[in-house]
Amino acid sequence: MRELDALVNEALDADEDALTRVLSLEDLLIDVRRRTRRRRVVRTATTSVSSAAAVGLVAVGAYALAGADHPKPNPAQTTTPHETATATPTPSPTTQAPAPTTSPDPGARSVPTADPASVLADAGTAFQVFGPDGSVLDAVELAASGPVAAGADDFRTQVPGFPDRPSNIAATSTEGVYVASRYQDSDEDNPYPGSDVGTWDGSTFRPWTSTTTIVDEDEVRMVGPLTVADGWVAWLESTGHDWWIGRWRVFAAREDGSDLHLVARNEDFLDPALDETVPDSTVVILDGRVYWSTVRPDLTPGDHVDESDTVVVSRALDGTGEVRLEAVGATLVAGGFGHLVVHMTDPGSGGLVTGLLKDGRLRPLVANGGELVAVGDGFVAFGHESDLYVLGLDEPTLGRISIPGVEGGGRVVADAGHVGWTVRMLEGDDELLLHYDVGGDVLRSTDAASAWATHAGVIDTSDYPDPWTLVEWTD
Repeated sequence: MRELDALVNEALDADEDALTRVLSLEDLLIDVRRRTRRRRVVRTATTSVSSAAAVGLVAVGAYALAGADHPKPNPAQTTTPHETATATPTPSPTTQAPAPTTSPDPGARSVPTADPASVLADAGTAFQVFGPDGSVLDAVELAASGPVAAGADDFRTQVPGFPDRPSNIAATSTEGVYVASRYQDSDEDNPYPGSDVGTWDGSTFRPWTSTTTIVDEDEVRMVGPLTVADGWVAWLESTGHDWWIGRWRVFAAREDGSDLHLVARNEDFLDPALDETVPDSTVVILDGRVYWSTVRPDLTPGDHVDESDTVVVSRALDGTGEVRLEAVGATLVAGGFGHLVVHMTDPGSGGLVTGLLKDGRLRPLVANGGELVAVGDGFVAFGHESDLYVLGLDEPTLGRISIPGVEGGGRVVADAGHVGWTVRMLEGDDELLLHYDVGGDVLRSTDAASAWATHAGVIDTSDYPDPWTLVEWTD
């Protein structure tokens, strides 16, 4: 019995010594992590160990990884581990931030990586539209009787447009009052003025509190497209006078400009030295979160950036919590009514795939098409060549609107059950503003110099916004 006790004690002593040797790596690990934290995306994992030898293997592996170069996502990879950036403390806003409006973070998820090459390998250069099961859909003709000239009763509200310096306009839920951004006055000392956000009622622009009071920076601010949803407005600003240069800042406010606050800034997700802003970045409010596009967090200044390096990210509307990575190799182009639509471009061929981002999956919708796209309640509308298409998201339905004598179409916007877009006619320089009722299959048109404003933006029929009349169509 004594011999057995001695053997047990020796084994325990050896195990304790091994554990001590492993734990002595802790100081080294802390130092490595401290030196590499600035450029790393944090991956959280829980590891259970049952012996000192297992702890030693985990610790040595972590040390080896900490000193390695950061790998870039593999374009052929369909999912990546859930990645989050360590948030940088942000300045306190001048107004009280809204109460959290989100449900708890669901935790670890799959983050999809775009693979447009595989979709294009099957489609080639053909224009194809896919149903929920991936089958290629054939289009049926919509609005067969053609457009009906709109009358006065077709417009609920008509408001004079900006007389000067407009930038972006998006409708609010209040009739006749719009959230808008406007270029500030330029002079010899300031040839590249920034833009500010406020409300427009047809006669007066009322600017909101300057965002420079929230993030104190002596730099130009360029306001990107505005989005309005659930009583909130969100937008992205760039610190440069060119859209592709400058660090981004995402802001949100209530529709009247109250509770104006910072949602996120470039430094919360990227190396502070990076000044890559996705041009005209679309911002979407969905389920209490704000979504937008930027570039991968493992990039460093001087890296070559292509379409596979863009990512979709999100953060809680009130600016709390992490900046969450949603998809790699995708650019957000439209959203609303529970859906996010992205573009995925193959850097090799330049081919475009339009897809749906939902529940950790990138589902292809259109191959070689969908450059101009809008989201409605249960459908996606997009232009291709001179036609407009309406794709059902829950059922395998695809409709097409073709109008004789049309040369091409312009920007597409939508609300819950309507689509608006412009077309150029082959004869003359006329442009038509078209409005399609999805449920009623009725197409209306007007050739007036006007614009239809929705939560997604404004569709206009003039190269110069001075003569615009902002119109809201009846339901």
